[in-house]
Amino acid sequence: MYESSLAKLTGFWNYLKRSPRASTYCHRFCGKILPIPTDDWNSRFEAIEVISDTKDLHKIFSQLQLPPLENEEIHFLKKYVKVMQPFVTALDILNDAGSFRGVLLPTILSIKCRLEAMSALEYGDGLRVQALRGLNERFGMLNILSEQGFPFLIATISHPAFKMSCLPLELQNSARELFLDACLTLSDRYSPKTDENKKTDSFFSVLKSPKPSVDCTTNEALRYLTDVSEDLPMLHRYPCVKSIFLKYNTCLSSSGPVEKLFAACRQVFSENKPTGISDGLFEDYLLIKVSNSQVIR
Repeated sequence: MYESSLAKLTGFWNYLKRSPRASTYCHRFCGKILPIPTDDWNSRFEAIEVISDTKDLHKIFSQLQLPPLENEEIHFLKKYVKVMQPFVTALDILNDAGSFRGVLLPTILSIKCRLEAMSALEYGDGLRVQALRGLNERFGMLNILSEQGFPFLIATISHPAFKMSCLPLELQNSARELFLDACLTLSDRYSPKTDENKKTDSFFSVLKSPKPSVDCTTNEALRYLTDVSEDLPMLHRYPCVKSIFLKYNTCLSSSGPVEKLFAACRQVFSENKPTGISDGLFEDYLLIKVSNSQVIR
């Protein structure tokens, strides 16, 4: 059903590209702009989302003398939007310039929970099942307690916005122990003692009382986990956790914003076949197009 629906929509979008009159008619009839997707997946989803929420599609397709979408296909498109919406939101979060590695694990877990919470769909349940299967196959390496998943787990716990709130209850105790071990390991690594300090410590050892079972590093990590603050500046109060954050929370690299810009550039060129426009005029066209797309969203 996806192939037949997409084939009809592709014909519709191509017709709007070729005919400004048809585009104007749809705008007046619907009271809104029907976006034409570019090559990126996000724009296609947004275009399908607008179409699925548009009333009297039969009348529009009939007026344009195009093969109409059947009722089953329209229902499928609505379910398609429902199933794929978590992925779109996740991509927007991960493409954000301020996203860290610690955001990845909560994002994947959130998608899985949302898909699993959906009841059996009359149309599109196969898509939901396939999406879950693909998610598990692609990100199975993020098993929380595995060796491969360890960096992502520590990155998430050391991120103040998440700590351990996103982890399943049955795994929180094990995850807490791994986090405390990581803090202790990093603390020992960055606090080396010189030979002179070792000699001094050895001489005065008879005067020292036994060390408490929970040292300062463990106390600091535990206080961090119970702190209700979720902003990044709170890490200044926990130097050891801050070091963990800086080690594991690298920024996520993403080409998403650049790809959207290039897609908009291609649209500007395709809409202005006589390409004798100046650089300044091209930049103006591009700025207006990107601004309009942001307003539509």
